[in-house]
Amino acid sequence: MTLITQQPPAGSIEGVVTQIGTDQPVVRAVIELSGEGREPAVLAAGADGRFVFRNLAPGRYQLRASRDGYIPGAYGRRGPNGRGVTLTLQAGQAVKDVQLTMVPLGALSGRVFDSNGDPVTNATVRALKSSFTGGQRTFTAVKTAQTDDRGEYRLFWLPPGDYYISAAPAGSGVEDDLHVVFAMAEEPGMPRDSRNGGSALDRLGQTLVPTYYPGTSEGQAAASLKVRTGSDLGGVDFILTRAAPRAVRGVVIDGTTGQPAANASVTLVPRGGIGRSIVAIRESDGSFRIQNVLPGSYYLVTTARIPAGGSSFRIMGGRTAVDVADADIDRLVVSVLPSIDIPGQVVVEGSLNVPVNLHPVIALKNELTNVPGRFVELFASFSEDDRRFVINDAIEGDYNLRLTDVPPGTYVKSARFGSADVLNGRLQLSSRSTDRLEVVLATNPGVLEGIAVDKNRQPVANVTVALVPDAARRLRSDVYRNATTDESGRFRLLDIPPGVYFVFAWEDIEDGLWRDPEFIRANEGTGRLVRINENGRETVELTAIPFAY
Repeated sequence: MTLITQQPPAGSIEGVVTQIGTDQPVVRAVIELSGEGREPAVLAAGADGRFVFRNLAPGRYQLRASRDGYIPGAYGRRGPNGRGVTLTLQAGQAVKDVQLTMVPLGALSGRVFDSNGDPVTNATVRALKSSFTGGQRTFTAVKTAQTDDRGEYRLFWLPPGDYYISAAPAGSGVEDDLHVVFAMAEEPGMPRDSRNGGSALDRLGQTLVPTYYPGTSEGQAAASLKVRTGSDLGGVDFILTRAAPRAVRGVVIDGTTGQPAANASVTLVPRGGIGRSIVAIRESDGSFRIQNVLPGSYYLVTTARIPAGGSSFRIMGGRTAVDVADADIDRLVVSVLPSIDIPGQVVVEGSLNVPVNLHPVIALKNELTNVPGRFVELFASFSEDDRRFVINDAIEGDYNLRLTDVPPGTYVKSARFGSADVLNGRLQLSSRSTDRLEVVLATNPGVLEGIAVDKNRQPVANVTVALVPDAARRLRSDVYRNATTDESGRFRLLDIPPGVYFVFAWEDIEDGLWRDPEFIRANEGTGRLVRINENGRETVELTAIPFAY
């Protein structure tokens, strides 16, 4: 007798793909249906945006859509940054009216002129996204274009969001806002314009200055532009002004001996933290020169490895403020002094038994984010049998204290360098500093839990919930919390330091945007104010903020 295994009845999934916020179909969108252990099925949507998958076995499926000019879509996604949800198909079930939405990309365009009104050809124009660390804005380029012979540019296929736009002349060496430009030594017979990527303008002793929209050379003073879904924002024009590049010349002195420090490295760093860093040309007698410096405020950062007998050496360093105006700077004397080893200890308050090997990762981050090398971030080394640590080879300067991987069930209550509060301010280190760093962990954090709902008070899955501290603590990365709601719309945030917070729920938001102080100031009214007490447990219901098309 032959046994016939009866197969479960097949199901189907059909629906339509449209532009988000409209009924307009996305013609010829490629629809992909995938599931565990199954080969993906792919088809193209029709002229009406409709699609249908037949003869489907029961199971869990993901449904995605793609097309040029759109952000890829997914079933259940509510905006360009969100995640899709799984679609469950029962045996023989016909799922109808599935809605897939896609977000059309936008564009920015304009022209670049010089101060005489002439078009600037081959200028590099970039769309930049910003992020914040310790209150300092940094930029990342997401799209780049070159101007044509009429000075025109177009940055297309931009996801909706806020952008900063910059323009730089050809040959400026500005490939990235944190790019370090290594100066080249002069070679005999090499003409000035070809050596530095210049032009006839260089031979006149002038150059075009890289500029951020709407017209500033300082990245921290730039203004953002909003690109909406499918928008084509024109008229974003730049005027690049001319300036005479200057030279900075001087000598590096070993501050302990008064002798030239022949092997010191010298870097000129913009004081605002964004822009070109230029590494100096050095000579064997400790002298240095830095060419093609545009007017502005800088730090001259020096570091050196001084032989100390045998194979050992000393790390030395220093920082000098330099303001470049309308003349070269000559005979600048810069001292390097021995680096400092900063001792410290982690103290745990409370009854929770935290093993000795569990402690935060402690680092000092130099506020000059584009200083090259290991001096950007210095990490603490812990002893094996207790919570003492040391941060080696710190050179003088201003640092942000970064605390990550805080042990579960604790939070950072305080951090002091001597008598100075460095948890809510910068650690200012001089060559004469002898203070210790003490980090105190407390074991009585709070908990915030709740549910995110839509305007009809229905639970919403995959919503971003963010807890943002009050204005006085927004430079502290350790007090922010965020989570994504589960399939029932619920969330839970743990180990919260006591204090006042705003809590937000967004259907869709760029990752980390809630750390931007300007964004939070503009949107505080959409959040809910909560107070977290020691060992407190708060519960909230949040209405998710819809994605703005």
